[in-house]
Amino acid sequence: MELMTVRDLSVVLMGDAYMVVACDSCGGIGLKEHDVVKLSPDRMAYITMNVICCELASLRVKPSVIINNVCAEMDDTGKMVIEGIREYMNDYFPEMKFILTGSTEENFKTVQTGIGLSVIGYKSRDDFSLPESNAGDLVAVIGIPKVGQEVIDDGGEILNSKELWKLLDSRCINEVIPAGSKGLFYELQQLNVADEAELLLYDDAEIDLKKSAGPATCAVVTLPKEKKDDFENCLTIPYEVIGEIRTK
Repeated sequence: MELMTVRDLSVVLMGDAYMVVACDSCGGIGLKEHDVVKLSPDRMAYITMNVICCELASLRVKPSVIINNVCAEMDDTGKMVIEGIREYMNDYFPEMKFILTGSTEENFKTVQTGIGLSVIGYKSRDDFSLPESNAGDLVAVIGIPKVGQEVIDDGGEILNSKELWKLLDSRCINEVIPAGSKGLFYELQQLNVADEAELLLYDDAEIDLKKSAGPATCAVVTLPKEKKDDFENCLTIPYEVIGEIRTK
């Protein structure tokens, strides 16, 4: 059995397919007494699913199994979380058949909302490869880094997996790395740049590379320069070219 990690993703070779596992958790966001951010559990689960599915998309993988652990009662927090998960799958992967399983806390009353989601996807061994950025690629950010109330108030500027899959299906990008609490600058260092090349960031970038991107509200992407028009045509969210990959 072959095992590897790719950033926050766990990858296992099982026979003729790779199993890819992505996880995320969320706590203190909900409608309970001690929740810090007041938001309905279905919306919270929807946003958390987006984080995980954007991570899976970075390896060209779609969700097949969803493991949903709710640190609260089934009625009604757990039911609302399940509703949010199903709504997300219906919005972004309506053609996908998937398994949803999980657990809730029924022994004790909880005063703060918490969930842990693990999502598993599969990719044929023949179709699986690690994306790479090459000399001549442009480096761009899609979406806007937002956190906390900014995410709740968003008006269509943050990353979603549908936007990512439009780019992937059009074959106009090489790498994509969703950004989270560590910010865009950290994720830029995770690019899989070819040995003979290096990352060059422009001095005039307007986007804040150090700000927390919260729940994967934006992503770093690389694309061949000749694909820039196709790239623009696929996007409905903001983007900015912030650098390039150049020969050493």
